[in-house]
Amino acid sequence: MEKATGIFTLNENYFVNNGAVFTNKNNFHLYRRTNGKWIIARTEDMIKGASRGCIASIGAAATPINLTWKTRRRCDDDQLKVVRI
Repeated sequence: MEKATGIFTLNENYFVNNGAVFTNKNNFHLYRRTNGKWIIARTEDMIKGASRGCIASIGAAATPINLTWKTRRRCDDDQLKVVRI
């Protein structure tokens, strides 16, 4: 999961589910799912607009800032934060 965290920057090469995609240096992508929740996933899942990934927001929002996140283990992780985009 460590590779799926870090600094994400706007990736102008992709636009998924009618929204922006942000990518980190390890090619993990932060994007909004069709239900409005945010997810961090690998490239192949992001391209499909898939609703699966290694980290996901619990709530839906227009931006990923200040959301609560969960890992695949389904536990809330208060250490995961999006502070700016």
